[in-house]
Amino acid sequence: MRKMRYVAAAVATAALVASTATTANAATEPEENVFLKPHVLDAWYEYTASDTFAELQQQGKMATPNVYLADVARGTDTTGAEPADYWYVRNGVPDDGVTLAPEAILYANLERLKAAGKIDDFNFTLVMNLPHSENVSTAEAYEWMDGILAEAGPSDPADVQPATGWWDVTTYEGGTFVESANGNVTSSSDTGKREITVTLDGQPFGVTHYWGWYSATPNSPKQKISIYVPENVREDSPTFFRTNNGGWTSNNFVATIVDGGSYNTGNLAFNTVMGGGNNNPAVLGEILDRGMILVSYGARSMNDAPVNGEYQGHSPATMTDTKAAIRFLKYNQVYGGLPGDPERVIIHGMSGGGGLTTAVAASGNSSDYFESLAEIGALGLTQSGGAYSDDPAVGDDVFATFSSAPIIDSFRADHLAEWMYNETRQKIRDGVYANETGITSGRNNPTALAEWQYLSAAVLAQKGDDYTYELGLTPESVKRTLLDMMETSLELTLNENNSYRPTLVDVSTVTTPAEAKAALDVFLRQQDSNRAANWAGLRLDWFTVTGTQGAFEVTIPDSGWDDLTEYLYWVSQWTKGTPISTAQGLTTGLGKSGAFAGGEGQLFGTRDAPYTQLNQVSWAMDPANWHLFGVQQSTNPNQAQRQAENRAIAVTLFDVLPGPSYEVVRRHIDIAERDGDLTGKALSEVLKHVAQAEKLAGKASSNAVKAQLDNAIRKSGLPSDANVVKAIQALADAS
Repeated sequence: MRKMRYVAAAVATAALVASTATTANAATEPEENVFLKPHVLDAWYEYTASDTFAELQQQGKMATPNVYLADVARGTDTTGAEPADYWYVRNGVPDDGVTLAPEAILYANLERLKAAGKIDDFNFTLVMNLPHSENVSTAEAYEWMDGILAEAGPSDPADVQPATGWWDVTTYEGGTFVESANGNVTSSSDTGKREITVTLDGQPFGVTHYWGWYSATPNSPKQKISIYVPENVREDSPTFFRTNNGGWTSNNFVATIVDGGSYNTGNLAFNTVMGGGNNNPAVLGEILDRGMILVSYGARSMNDAPVNGEYQGHSPATMTDTKAAIRFLKYNQVYGGLPGDPERVIIHGMSGGGGLTTAVAASGNSSDYFESLAEIGALGLTQSGGAYSDDPAVGDDVFATFSSAPIIDSFRADHLAEWMYNETRQKIRDGVYANETGITSGRNNPTALAEWQYLSAAVLAQKGDDYTYELGLTPESVKRTLLDMMETSLELTLNENNSYRPTLVDVSTVTTPAEAKAALDVFLRQQDSNRAANWAGLRLDWFTVTGTQGAFEVTIPDSGWDDLTEYLYWVSQWTKGTPISTAQGLTTGLGKSGAFAGGEGQLFGTRDAPYTQLNQVSWAMDPANWHLFGVQQSTNPNQAQRQAENRAIAVTLFDVLPGPSYEVVRRHIDIAERDGDLTGKALSEVLKHVAQAEKLAGKASSNAVKAQLDNAIRKSGLPSDANVVKAIQALADAS
């Protein structure tokens, strides 16, 4: 690995103590001029060459839908992944749980897949005015579900010989199952069967309940499954498969249909998927009335305590357990006597469960999971000579996914959040909004984030573009996708009053584009969490309205991106602190200094550790790694002082370089080389022309300098928004 060109800059790290913390103002500098210091990056890149980091990257892939969807869409998948045929996704615009960039990437991937004929259809909308927990109309979702089932019809049954075994639920008899009214399971036997009677729309209704282990060699008490078969089941009944996951934390084995419970139909409203809890009788009543089989199961995840010193809940554990439970259901339907269509499984989840749902739906039958599935004895897999064979009649692919507010791409969420919001964060840091509004609370408080977090935001923002390129997309196309999604949502609000909160604005009397624009201006200032609804400075000139009543068209030009992202940040008021997803270890060592989140990062780690950081900022800011830079975290016994001292030390790990300058250009070239974006002849040509420009600076005409810099840009082969190109262009403009 080539050494950094800035060895001279790696001064004695012992000098990096709190008393020497830099106080550079990141907000006054262009975002591309904030870097981790060279010796810190040297240590980071040594870490990225390790087997541990390669394992973490694979864990990240296996916990998100977008890598699989992108690979299948562009024909580069080598794992046999089979995405779900149908996708229904809803996400609130003022979502406090996710940024919208991963959702836009998900939408773009689904568009590519549909265009390529690799999925049948998708229904994906951003919902105006609703935050993280309230962003779906259940009635609309069930209408969609009915439609896709009717369109697809029953599948052809697999031509196999019946079998029996430990997995055959139709052989289960008796057993103990003790549940509470809210579905908590106090105790249950290993396997069992019971006939329960509930009330459906006031009438007695019978349900057969099977439960048992869904894998042959389980390693957690959570790995049990409940299968509820209603009395009106058909041989071709679909299955409603619930993930029960929230916040990407593990979930215990729970009951769903409770003996003696009362369920009803015809009472679906927005948010009844989660409203009233997972066991909302209005939702469960609809499932029973449709003759659908209902599945509920438990699974490991990131918050599980270690077992014999091993942390088993890291990725891919949650996906693996879900896939094993799907295989158990389908194996029973293919080889056993359990009714239902194994090719008509609809998997549902919200928030962390939504992320899990989409990850599983994107990676059906992928060989990436075979090793972890075999470890717990999942059905349908056989192993011989180190190779796996997957039964094509079973598998863990699903027919459809119904996902609400999915938390996805946690291993890149930090980059994507700052890609969208860093500029606004810096304005908040400078007190721009506090001065204009007088509001200094919540996320508008200039001290809501610590200095090291503002610097982190600036560094992370540079990496968002990279992820879009990794997926075969471009930053411009992802931005355009999100703008298009916003246009559609606003049009639904105007033309169909489809906001799920129609009481916030009445559009029924709107007849002209001017009236429509005025109505949306009021509507957009009423986002639930907006603390300054009447603030005139909240710009809403990033969209225009044309057309006629019932057929209004909303247009957001590409130039509206910056104003839209500022609006999105402002109205949510709960955009997570930075880093938003991989912040493990940081709060303890550095102190919160305001609202701070990032639990999803615990999804990733080696078996001997509760977490392992996988992006350069979180890794560098984790005091557990400071010894690699010759820095010792504070041991001050006073907690407040210790945290303040650690935050000051953290700041010393950043450089805020004046720009534009040749130093800034060289730093970006070096990072681009490290990331593999600039290599070979292109790299040597860029270095040659930049060096020549620097030699000519002050000695030749500015035109001669610019000519060399223009050559460096042209021969780099990089897009115009690449940081190397932007840095060279800024230097050329200043020459």
